[in-house]
Amino acid sequence: MMSASFLLFMPVQGAAQRKVSPSPTRIKFMPGAISAQVRGRLVKNAETFFVVNAQAGQHMIVNIIPLTRGLLTGGIVISPSGDEDGQHGGLIFNSDLTVTGDYKIRVDPNLMGSERMDGLFIVEVVITQAYMKN
Repeated sequence: MMSASFLLFMPVQGAAQRKVSPSPTRIKFMPGAISAQVRGRLVKNAETFFVVNAQAGQHMIVNIIPLTRGLLTGGIVISPSGDEDGQHGGLIFNSDLTVTGDYKIRVDPNLMGSERMDGLFIVEVVITQAYMKN
């Protein structure tokens, strides 16, 4: 028979737990390009991350395009300083950058109204000098 104290320390398994992907996918730009696209896949109960290097003074736009029918997405962009910004929908980030370094992009299913929690998508990143955004 198990004691009550032992039961308190047993890990809980279930849909609420999310696994972290092994390593983020690095988004690379072709020489002279201001945009790049990479394909990704959401897997149930796993987080999907991408990383892109950018400079302070640049402007970055991140768009997530679902490819699987019924998949709605959202995402968060995490700056090198740890600040987070994002939202549901396709365009998750559109901002001037104040910090130089690797920006991490987390893609999640939109739990509000999504028919699917897994599927294929494209992450599109545009990086320009801030003065070019208009």
